Amino acid sequence: MKTKWNMLRLLFCGFLTIVAWKSLCGVPSSTVSTAATQSKLTSVMGDANLDSVLSLADIHTSVGHISGYLILSESAFQNANINGDEVLDLRDVVGIVNLLNDQTIYYLSQSEGDNDADGRSPMSAWKDLSRLEGVELHPGDQVLLKAGDTWRETFYVHGRGAIDSWIHFGSYGTGPRPRILGSERATPWVEIAPDVWECQVDLANPYQGGYSYGEVFFETLDGRVQWGKHVDFDSGFSQLQNEFDWTWNDSRLFIRSTEDPDIRYQAVEAPQRDSCVRFPDINGSTVLESDYVQYLSFDRLELMFARRHGIYPGYNEVEAHGLRITDCRIGCIGVKGGASAYGIAAWHSDMLIKGNTIHDCGRRGVSLNTYTNYTPGLTLSNIRIDGNHFFNGFHTTGPDVSSMSGRGHTMHDVTICNNLIDDRGIVELEGTSNAIYINATSGNSYHHFYLYNNVILGASARAILLFNLDRPLIAHNSVFGNHPNANPYALITFVDVTNIDFRNNIVHSTLMNPPSMSRCVLDEENTSFSYRNYNLYFQSNPDQPFTGSENGFGGWNVFMWQWQTWTQGSGFDLNSPEPQDPRFVDANAGNLELQPGSPAANAGTPCPEVLIDFLGRPRDLQNPCIGALELVLPPKR
Repeated sequence: MKTKWNMLRLLFCGFLTIVAWKSLCGVPSSTVSTAATQSKLTSVMGDANLDSVLSLADIHTSVGHISGYLILSESAFQNANINGDEVLDLRDVVGIVNLLNDQTIYYLSQSEGDNDADGRSPMSAWKDLSRLEGVELHPGDQVLLKAGDTWRETFYVHGRGAIDSWIHFGSYGTGPRPRILGSERATPWVEIAPDVWECQVDLANPYQGGYSYGEVFFETLDGRVQWGKHVDFDSGFSQLQNEFDWTWNDSRLFIRSTEDPDIRYQAVEAPQRDSCVRFPDINGSTVLESDYVQYLSFDRLELMFARRHGIYPGYNEVEAHGLRITDCRIGCIGVKGGASAYGIAAWHSDMLIKGNTIHDCGRRGVSLNTYTNYTPGLTLSNIRIDGNHFFNGFHTTGPDVSSMSGRGHTMHDVTICNNLIDDRGIVELEGTSNAIYINATSGNSYHHFYLYNNVILGASARAILLFNLDRPLIAHNSVFGNHPNANPYALITFVDVTNIDFRNNIVHSTLMNPPSMSRCVLDEENTSFSYRNYNLYFQSNPDQPFTGSENGFGGWNVFMWQWQTWTQGSGFDLNSPEPQDPRFVDANAGNLELQPGSPAANAGTPCPEVLIDFLGRPRDLQNPCIGALELVLPPKR
């Protein structure tokens, strides 16, 4: 027993090491990654000599319910004098022991799991996400999915973390992100007419009805995803004219293809479920705080091919707190321009959406829309949407923020920064899409929104469209280009927005022959600026106005050749460079770095809220560059 108590002592010391390290790093004890823990423990503990290894039974007897296992180095395991039955194989274990908080780590593997196992280690992982239903999750618990595995079911998430001990959903192992798909793979196929193929497995209609509409998606051999195009069914299949056309009838899917789809494509995905990840709905006039689903984090997941949502915490009638979504890929949701097709549809205070790739969402990339029935006076704050890559949108490509009118909702301290929003990949304009859309609507209060360091390319509508806000900061954004068939009134439009701080932005419009005027910046109704200076505007077509105002100096259309008159008359942009080409490195290729000699180089004014640029490089604190990117000169020789 002496050697076993030595092992317990080692386990406890390992726990203290983890807590101390996380405290030094400023990381909450419940959110440390297993990979970081493994590396740190190995370096701190070295090759510890163990006299023996405890059996699982001994561990449970000595310390009660153990939720994870300490990671030791390979040589530490080899130096151990192994004896006893049911020995714990430390080489295969991932996780940590938390002896004080009794936090549990659950493992799931679709490829290797077993729902009859205990789910407490990679070797005894559960198989199905549904196995977690009925399992009560506690603050600090983790649910880890095996990297590279795929689940075709909705992940119904529940649980309530704590402000200092979140519940974490992530991955373990190496390889691609674990996938949760809202679709079923359509296979096998039989050719029933020339170039018309019928799937031999029964499938529900992806066009389910109501809000539930999903396009069929084609994963091509080169790794791209192609939207299908729904056509009406007729018995002669006369509507199936082009590749990627599809129709459905009597539980069967039909597509047009010049060869067996199982050969031509990696997969044909038919959406069958509304959501990839879904929280329970909390509705009704009486809701207890204990019902709130909050303080949850999601990291490194891939969520694709659902009819309505990638992640959907529901239109909950509560003021919930705590949601983090990081390093996820979310896309191919719904139908183009659909009424309900969101990458992320959520509202929580204290919410972080960071480092994700969100694309091809039929309505909104991120939907932060407080459409509620029982919560007048709802307040949301401390929300950050940071460093995401949004592309291929069909209504709002990036964040879409709004509230139902007349509810008395308040939203403040919302930051949208460092995002790349790119709609250059939209070839055929099938509905326009704003890059960023914010609208308080009447009877609500939005204030202190911070939009900075965003790079916006090829907008098919407005790059930034704001309604009914007070005191927003719009700074250091780089906006380039319009979809050639777009017809926005302006790339940046303000409607009844007051006390705008608008500084250090580059806005370059490229529309050559639109049917109507399309400005760089337009303000309407009772819009006002507390500060508008140090911006660079440019119209590739000099016959297009660079700015306009419904009620301000110069009226609706002010042209670049009227610059001096406008600046003196309006009092705006008195220190801004005259409108001219910003001289990006290669704007058409999406590279908005500045060339030496750019008029935006070191031509800005300090902005205390923006100390780094889009790529995380420090700003010149005295003379920052205008736009999202600082000019980096090669070192002198």
